[in-house]
Amino acid sequence: AAPQNEAAVSYSIIDYWGREVDKGDAKIALADRSGRSTLPLYAGKRGIFRLLLTAGDSTSEMVYSVLPPNPHLTSKYLEGTLGVDAYFDTKQLAILKRANFNWVISKFMALWYRVEPEKGRFVFDDQALQNADKAGMMLLLQPLNPDWGMQDWLKPLWKPKGGAAWTTKAEGMRAWGEFISRLTERYKPYVKYWEIENEPGGYSAEEYAQLLKIARDAIKKADPEAKIVGFSGGGRLEAEIWYEQVTQLVGPQSFDVVSTHFYGSDPATHRSFAAFLKKYIKPGWNTETGTTCPSFFTTLLEFEALRRKDYAQNLQEAIHVQTLNNVQNYLTTLSLGRMEKYFYYFARFSNSGPSQPTRWAGNGKELVEYDGSLRANTVALSIASHFLDGAKYSGPAALDEGLEAHLYRKGGGAVGFAWAKVGRTLALTVPANSGLQFYDVMGNPVAGRKVPVGNSPVYFTTAGDGKAALSRLQVEAARK
Repeated sequence: AAPQNEAAVSYSIIDYWGREVDKGDAKIALADRSGRSTLPLYAGKRGIFRLLLTAGDSTSEMVYSVLPPNPHLTSKYLEGTLGVDAYFDTKQLAILKRANFNWVISKFMALWYRVEPEKGRFVFDDQALQNADKAGMMLLLQPLNPDWGMQDWLKPLWKPKGGAAWTTKAEGMRAWGEFISRLTERYKPYVKYWEIENEPGGYSAEEYAQLLKIARDAIKKADPEAKIVGFSGGGRLEAEIWYEQVTQLVGPQSFDVVSTHFYGSDPATHRSFAAFLKKYIKPGWNTETGTTCPSFFTTLLEFEALRRKDYAQNLQEAIHVQTLNNVQNYLTTLSLGRMEKYFYYFARFSNSGPSQPTRWAGNGKELVEYDGSLRANTVALSIASHFLDGAKYSGPAALDEGLEAHLYRKGGGAVGFAWAKVGRTLALTVPANSGLQFYDVMGNPVAGRKVPVGNSPVYFTTAGDGKAALSRLQVEAARK
């Protein structure tokens, strides 16, 4: 039979809200022997989209996103607010950089048992750091040594389990300092930020203070330009007490940045942390956070579809819930928490696949799909960062007690966000010629002078004075 030169295909494109934004039929020319051809994709709005293709009895699916370009795509951007824990593969880093993730943290590159598996024998990964450097990523490495990976040679020197006395602490701390010195000396061409340990709740305040001071002294000696990120979540419920105890022992000069791990958006928790930052005049970073967003794919047969009743019907709601959780967490971090950076945990491109796009057992907090396309929460975080990168926090926006709203200065104008607190749905009436423009969570302009505000954040910008522009808004309960 003669080879076919074209194929009839029906297509439909669905956006984040579940709305069909484009559809049609196309004759797809088979361009070459590979069977590849092109189909123009809808790009009339920003956000995440699902392309469904049907040819005869066959259906295929593709996920893609439309985002603002990263203005620092080919350079490092110290002021970037988004970071992520990832492997340092060139293709993966390129995807994340395009999505406006300008920082990358690693909890594995500086693992002690990985770097010094045998006493005095060091294993470094220069290529990985060179990949990140070439990708224009700012780097944050985390030296630590979890109990489950501890080297046999180090076990006699380290803190024993079960509460026994740490009689070899001096020897263990000496080994720790030597390790940090060798690590910093080797990686200092690429790494200027070091986070000491990870949720060190297994150590007393006195023990962590000693770990922090030794690491600080070793790092600064090897690289005076390096910055020390301390505390790393603290690892205990009364973190603010533990943070204070450590600070009193070593002094605030022993760290340059204070880090925490806030997965939620509780105002009281963030305000308490902000008070600590203000007391010691230190910047703060949220270096581990994020929750699992379901896959945006709908045609892949996955285990969850068999495990949960009405899974397909609930998928869209779950995508929205997790996306909003992540965005509110990011926005709260940079407002009430007074922090500068938000590191999602994690994007390692290994926890999803065609047969199981989201790990049902948990810990599958991927930012990406199996093919490298972005998930809905990733798209929303990227959009949010484009509004807040380069902005300076002004304070809460006094619009209505039913709104969580905050204002920033950016350039010669202002930018901000708002969402309705639990159980409320409000509407903002925007006066004509106010200079305010509102956008939805996917970064698309909200048309009309009546802006509904629910639990999904909306952003606003103005070229003039932000407080003056917001003072002209009228807030009322939204009509059902």
